[in-house]
Amino acid sequence: AYTTDENFQHTTALVSLAADGTGTANITRKFGRLQFDDLSEHLHESPDDQRKWLYDYYDIPNFNITSFNFAQFPEDMPESVLQTTLTLRQYASSSGKRLFLPLNLTNKSDYVPAKLKHRYTDIRRTWSYFDSDTIVYVIPDDMTVEFLPEKKEIKTPFGEYSACAKQSGNTIVYTRQMRIYKGTYSRELYDDLTKMY
Repeated sequence: AYTTDENFQHTTALVSLAADGTGTANITRKFGRLQFDDLSEHLHESPDDQRKWLYDYYDIPNFNITSFNFAQFPEDMPESVLQTTLTLRQYASSSGKRLFLPLNLTNKSDYVPAKLKHRYTDIRRTWSYFDSDTIVYVIPDDMTVEFLPEKKEIKTPFGEYSACAKQSGNTIVYTRQMRIYKGTYSRELYDDLTKMY
């Protein structure tokens, strides 16, 4: 069985923003083990089919793919690397002199398990995984950061989550980690599971 850390998805990105909210993004995402399996079918598609898949894969508004490369690496391991360069036509929204920047560029999730009045069976998670994201935003020199969200940390028997944004000069670094554990949990903990998500 693979460990939590072996079933990984690690994303790094450098995003250069203009004052009007447009920009460019260089994204590298690495997949391991079971997360490699989820996407391995796309490794052997034609470049045109891979490009079409990428437009559906990235949950980013108004972007164009400038270049991309998706390959198994190392070649003898169940791991792959996806490198993509995007042009962002309107990533941050402007209002007057302010620019509103969504920090989570590539790994959004709105999944929440269905709410149930009565849970009749225990909760069984059959595999675990670890996602991490480090997104570096470069903002124009004449702009200042007015507000950053507070650090968020959640620790539960089902998994752990953290998100943090820090400023240094004209860069904002957003980091996010999500660990989901496998195991069997009492049905009485189902509400706690939904609260975590």
